Amino acid sequence: MGQLITIEPSRRILIVPLRIPIGTGLSDVLETYGHALKAVFIPTPFTDPPDLEFQVATLAAGPFVDLYASGGSVVSVAYPGPGRVVAFAAPNIEQLAPWLFVKIRTGTAGAPTLQTAERVLKCVLGLGLQ
Repeated sequence: MGQLITIEPSRRILIVPLRIPIGTGLSDVLETYGHALKAVFIPTPFTDPPDLEFQVATLAAGPFVDLYASGGSVVSVAYPGPGRVVAFAAPNIEQLAPWLFVKIRTGTAGAPTLQTAERVLKCVLGLGLQ
């Protein structure tokens, strides 16, 4: 996917940059390499959305669909603010774990928060769900 990946072998994690283009509220494709999405570093500055949501696919080219929990609600996490970290825990980490390709949306499907400049998130991927 052309991503520059930082490997931390002692911790068995990957740190992958993920771009959100200017004027959009949806990231490029994050390839998880079979790892779980553990955390996302939010850059400063960042156009503040109410929440972060996810689209997932089995192929890098898609099709991408919104991720829903088994109860029928959209999987989302609260936005912590710029310069902070979203750490994934149950149940979100389990809901995202099976997917090889993920996009992160700022805001909601009905009201995405468009970024006023290109933003680059840092995604932390790790083995297992712990």
